[in-house]
This record gives sequence, C-alpha cells and structure tokens, in this order.
Amino acid sequence: MITLCRYWVRAEREDEFKALLEKHFKTFEALGLVSSETPHLIFRGEDKERGVLRRNLSVA
Repeated sequence: MITLCRYWVRAEREDEFKALLEKHFKTFEALGLVSSETPHLIFRGEDKERGVLRRNLSVA
C-alpha cells in the first residue's frame, strides 16, 4: 500500500507543522496505512506565492 500526503505550509510555520505531522503519522500507523519499518520519503520544495510544499510518501 502506498500513502501519499501533500501539504502546503507557510514557511514561517514549518517547524510547527513538523510537530503536528508527527501526530498525524502516528494516526496513520494506528490505522494500518503505514508501517514504522518501511521506507518513508519526504520531499520538500518552495513556492514564493504558496509557501513550502511537503510531500510525504510511505509504503506499507
């Protein structure tokens, strides 16, 4: 199973978002959508108008 999450985050709030994402990821684990033992990839980019784009890809 592949789980892909895409987020637009304000650059000045990225650290706050990372803390929130840890809780979000634990929820995915509890639902069986991701595994703590498989590879997880995080892609990050920036857009001057939209802010920071983060894509998290997990395989379970």
